[in-house]
Amino acid sequence: MANTFHCFAQLPLELRQRIWELSIEPRRVRVGGFSHSVYYTKTPSFPPSPPPPTLQVCAESRDYIQRYYNKAFVKGSPPRYTWVNFDMDTICMRDSSFPDFPAELALIKHLALEIPWDDEFFVRLVIVPGIKDNCGMIVIGEMPLLENLEFPMHLGDIEQWVSYMESWYDLDMYRPRFRARVVSKDPNHEPREINQDNYRKVDRDQRRKRMLEHPEWFDSDCEVSDDSDGPN
Repeated sequence: MANTFHCFAQLPLELRQRIWELSIEPRRVRVGGFSHSVYYTKTPSFPPSPPPPTLQVCAESRDYIQRYYNKAFVKGSPPRYTWVNFDMDTICMRDSSFPDFPAELALIKHLALEIPWDDEFFVRLVIVPGIKDNCGMIVIGEMPLLENLEFPMHLGDIEQWVSYMESWYDLDMYRPRFRARVVSKDPNHEPREINQDNYRKVDRDQRRKRMLEHPEWFDSDCEVSDDSDGPN
């Protein structure tokens, strides 16, 4: 079967443009620097993510598809930028780079925090709006368009993440507008992901596991209830 459609240029312009639109795919775009501290200012940056393939196909595709992308995260001398579709792309960055890109933080809808290790992470994380950056805090509440937030699993144990999910989604005091996901890079890790849809089930499974491994920790009549409130 031929891999080239030689009659593409003969298609009506509207159809060609629709095909270019359908070729746009979500990407994971890494930006910012390697440093995990806001106090280290002279650390190298991650290499720029390559442009979306559709922008490089031909002049027509580039001219049309550019409307869906922003030249963002401009930094360096000479200045370098990254093509970003804020509606679709997940921005992968360390919180130490937040101060460098205040304009972009206001546009991000999908964010994956890249933090190699931080024993003060849960102290520094702020999801309540109205609190400005201070002394290295990770201020998520000041990102007005944020819809999805991804954390690396290794920053805490399962019990900590379940506790945070409960505080975010079970309390009426402040319910975040974004969906939180805690993801492990280890394909064999159980659970591979904790999110607002499954954290109650993860908690029950962990308690059952502890009861099997350490029955001496529990009363003989102790049971873990099964809720019937959906996938949790």
